[in-house]
Amino acid sequence: DAGSVEKGGLVSGLALVNTAGRILDAETEAKETAELGGLSMAEATATGGLPRFSSPPNSVLFAFSRLLFAYLQPRIQEICKSVYPADPSQVDERLASDILRDSRDPGALNVMTSGAKLPPPRTLNELFAAYGGPILVLQGLEDPLNDAKSRADGMGRIGAKVAPLAAGHCPHDEKPEEVGRLLEEFAAAS
Repeated sequence: DAGSVEKGGLVSGLALVNTAGRILDAETEAKETAELGGLSMAEATATGGLPRFSSPPNSVLFAFSRLLFAYLQPRIQEICKSVYPADPSQVDERLASDILRDSRDPGALNVMTSGAKLPPPRTLNELFAAYGGPILVLQGLEDPLNDAKSRADGMGRIGAKVAPLAAGHCPHDEKPEEVGRLLEEFAAAS
């Protein structure tokens, strides 16, 4: 989380669970830095040095979001079970109904469309380097939403201690005792 990186001495360790964000290999990182005139994404953002960005029109974004929600809403329980491969029993009627309720919130479409309007985010390479402290990544290796093994390897390559877990997208739900133990050990060592 970018806010944690900026806190400097106030944070003694950073623990992430199936974290999002781009991880670049050294060649791609060097190319992107060169495209920004040698600046980091944070520096380019602060100095107005980002390339011009144009998002699709709002009508297109809202139409896409409505179609996506129409497709996903009737499948919530099925989709949730697929992201909990180690313990699908964690997906109960309450979880599915809570997600459905939230997806019907009047602001939900705005949340979906806002991601397409933002400038490129800082990479995990940049965030991890800026933080410079100990980082633990709890990674569910059975997460069907990404190539979890490659993500775990990439985060290890850029400085995180990776704890691979036999779990899906929400390892804290599927393996709460193991996740708790790993967090306690990390906190004690940080």
